Amino acid sequence: MEKTKEHKHRFLWGWVSGLVVNILLILATALILLKVYEPNIAAKEEEIMENYSSTIASAKLPSGTVLGTKIVQKIVLDFKYVSYPETEGKNYIDLHGNGTYTVTTNGIPLETKDTFVLQANLLKDDYTSVYSHCQGGKEDKELATNYGLVNLSFLIIGLSKEEVEYTSLTLGTKALF
Repeated sequence: MEKTKEHKHRFLWGWVSGLVVNILLILATALILLKVYEPNIAAKEEEIMENYSSTIASAKLPSGTVLGTKIVQKIVLDFKYVSYPETEGKNYIDLHGNGTYTVTTNGIPLETKDTFVLQANLLKDDYTSVYSHCQGGKEDKELATNYGLVNLSFLIIGLSKEEVEYTSLTLGTKALF
């Protein structure tokens, strides 16, 4: 009888210690993934979002031929942070960062670099999610660093909807659209 009790205690001790070791291994793995890989994944997400937004914003800029001169306009956006302008009944967000605006006339590019504000009108539910996850942010840091992977995902999902409209783009003091 005494051996059976001892056997049960050893079995229970082995089971509990095995469970604790497994939980610690899972937590250590999660911490490593979070600290090492999360910034890299967030930076890649930011890059994809910047390429997507740059393409859409560039498409809104007028290009074509004027008086025999071929003109192509393009903007490359590097996002830094998000702000929320006071608007009644609209779900606007302002994306801030550094932009490179290139006007190519008959094959000759003229490049301007300055800060920009890109305003987008989000869907109501997406606006609420973005607002609750993307607050603050510093101009001297990247978007991924300011908000992290999870919060950045809410912004990307909000901007990727077909109904989202980029309403204005200002580079420095010049309104591009």
